[in-house]
Amino acid sequence: MTSEGTISILSPYPADQFPREVEPVPPHIADLNLDQVIEALVAGRTDHELAPLFAEQLDDADVIAYRQEVFADLETDALCDMTFEFARRMAAVRTSMAQVARLHHPREQQGWFLDIVDAYCETVGLLADALTGNALRSRALLHLHAFVTRYVTSPGFEALRAGSSRVRQMLADVHYTIAVRGGHVTVGRFEGEDDYRAEVLSTFARFTTAVDGGIRVRHRQPVELNHVEAHILDLVAELYPDIFAELERFFRHHQDFLEPTVVRLERELHFYLAYLEYLRPLHLAGLSTCLPEVTSRSAGIVVRDSFDLALASKLVAAGQSVVTNDLTVTDPERILVVSGPNQGGKTTFARMVGQLHHLACIGCPVPGTTARLQLCDRILTQFEGTGAGTGRLEDDLRRLQRLLATATSDSLVILNEVFSSTALDDAVFLGTKLMERLVELNVLSVLVTFLDELASYGPSIVSLVAAVAPEDPARRTYQVLRRPADGLAHALALAARHGLTYEMLRSRVQR
Repeated sequence: MTSEGTISILSPYPADQFPREVEPVPPHIADLNLDQVIEALVAGRTDHELAPLFAEQLDDADVIAYRQEVFADLETDALCDMTFEFARRMAAVRTSMAQVARLHHPREQQGWFLDIVDAYCETVGLLADALTGNALRSRALLHLHAFVTRYVTSPGFEALRAGSSRVRQMLADVHYTIAVRGGHVTVGRFEGEDDYRAEVLSTFARFTTAVDGGIRVRHRQPVELNHVEAHILDLVAELYPDIFAELERFFRHHQDFLEPTVVRLERELHFYLAYLEYLRPLHLAGLSTCLPEVTSRSAGIVVRDSFDLALASKLVAAGQSVVTNDLTVTDPERILVVSGPNQGGKTTFARMVGQLHHLACIGCPVPGTTARLQLCDRILTQFEGTGAGTGRLEDDLRRLQRLLATATSDSLVILNEVFSSTALDDAVFLGTKLMERLVELNVLSVLVTFLDELASYGPSIVSLVAAVAPEDPARRTYQVLRRPADGLAHALALAARHGLTYEMLRSRVQR
């Protein structure tokens, strides 16, 4: 096990040796619409800098397994709920600290600081209880449990908690009276005078706000004392100088009370919590996710009931159904050629394959009931280009040249209609040359194309077709099936180019 200062719940390697930044963001993130997923994942968690963790590309099987173990542990509802509560309370502590830093009156700051320290101690104790009360199997959470257990019983933490309790008990002995006569306010020690506190509290009880989740920080945004309140507080402090001096000492000596390892591990924990929160509405809608088996390229690919994560999130939010797809690839198959009619789900299917491998290679659950996926050293994508300044075809070819120069047999290549801007004969010629190169590289590839000729290039090719309803060829099913190309894809693309599809002709006739 690594030392306390370097343990990580994202990697079995020491935290100071594990990469944390991804610059620049890999191009496949936007091509696969993973940028939409990441944007949703980090919403409300911007201070944790989670985006690089979701955008990075990993090719280390042990890191992937390390993270999968955590997701498996968090399948326990009680543990998952308590870790969410820990994260929520830590967020409240940080928010309160920022708010208190903006207060101007020193003694008001010191009082709020005492509350924040109490909330922090309770929050860390909650995490220790959560980890103790559940059967943990993951290496990461076992390391976290060991660290938190040592931390909450350490002399430093015990001194922090005891010091806070002692100062709070001292403040509980502060009793004073306020006499208001005209424009004058007099503050004195309580000497047994009539106490109207209970009646006042009862009268104004209807205006109080329940403490949220047991955190002692009283307000989401502390209210600055006005000049009268501040003056009264100063007068009370003069009556009890020793007590308020102790409060000031506690404030001054514990400015760095947040344990850096706790703060870092909490940030890492949000990697798991953000993803689980994103999946929750999909699960409620009946969609499945699973922890995939991530293997070498020779083991093949098996996916059942999978879907495009970004698209599914939008459809579920809109109350619409999601079409799932299956995929099986066995050795020596390496290149998936996806053909079929436009708007039939080909590009969505290609994105799904890319998303599955990216998510699997950062250790996350993937869409589907079961999945076996390839451990990729990189994901390389090329979708339709803009051709700005050079022309569409030239732009496609230059980008494709750069892509193939970096691809290896352990990569995943996804190409979407790269030659759709040129004539059929030229597209077939270029497509054939492309297939030769992909076969030579022996690289796992997904090629979305209108060129049915490419679907029968050789034994490493898998032909997949975006299906239509048998009773109505104009209706897409959005399922991509393993079968020979039917020769209609280019005909439909050509008809669309010349305005001769069934829908276009019917629209003209109805005019």
